[in-house]
Amino acid sequence: MATKAKTRARDFPVSCPFCGKRNEAMTAALPGKAIPHPGDYALCNSCGEFCIITPDNKLRRPRGRENDDIAFDERCIRIRTTWFLLNRDRLAKA
Repeated sequence: MATKAKTRARDFPVSCPFCGKRNEAMTAALPGKAIPHPGDYALCNSCGEFCIITPDNKLRRPRGRENDDIAFDERCIRIRTTWFLLNRDRLAKA
């Protein structure tokens, strides 16, 4: 699937380590990096938590310094804020 930003979805069947939701594809959020790679952050579209892509293409919870890196990274803050704004009605009903 292509968008104006020329990002591509990648078949990536994994489950979120926070909520267990199965995701079938991922798209990189950064320009010029259309496919996520091991070590990249991934935001679960279901629960809004950031995960880390492992070398075997699974997702794990961030550990130690990764949590700090995510919490203070301006891009992560903008991405999570946008996720909350897009999902606020669904979250309010929960």
